[in-house]
Amino acid sequence: IAQKIVEAQRSSLSGRQPPLAQQVLLEGTLNWKPSYGVYLDHTPNNKIFYYFTDLDPNVEFDDYDCSGSGECLEIIEIKKGNYISRLSFLERGDIAPEDLQDLNDLTVLFVRPSGSAILSSTDLTPAEVSNLAYVQITIKSLNDTEANIKIYPSGNIDIR
Repeated sequence: IAQKIVEAQRSSLSGRQPPLAQQVLLEGTLNWKPSYGVYLDHTPNNKIFYYFTDLDPNVEFDDYDCSGSGECLEIIEIKKGNYISRLSFLERGDIAPEDLQDLNDLTVLFVRPSGSAILSSTDLTPAEVSNLAYVQITIKSLNDTEANIKIYPSGNIDIR
């Protein structure tokens, strides 16, 4: 998951154009800037996430079928029995792990020329978004080992 988030950041910063099928959808969009991200929703399926380019640009992922003619570039399946066990966020000023608050979904988006992350969720209010310290993706393995990926608004990514 962290590799795809870094790939999204690099693709937007480098000015990478989307595949030809998606470029057709950009016609009439005069101010499109390379925008790439990942979308996670562990409620319906905690073993997949989406890699996408924000074509419209509404800072949202809206192409769940990934037919090749929309924003979705790839559906990534998490392998080896691993799964997304939790999506959460921490607001600035909160410091304890028990202060983490749950999310059902998470969008991490990067828009050229900034390396900063645009972090959003249907569960976050605008006030919470503006006060984010970080969002966290928790991955569990079959033997209950946990790994946490923290994404900061600055674009920094921390894996523990």
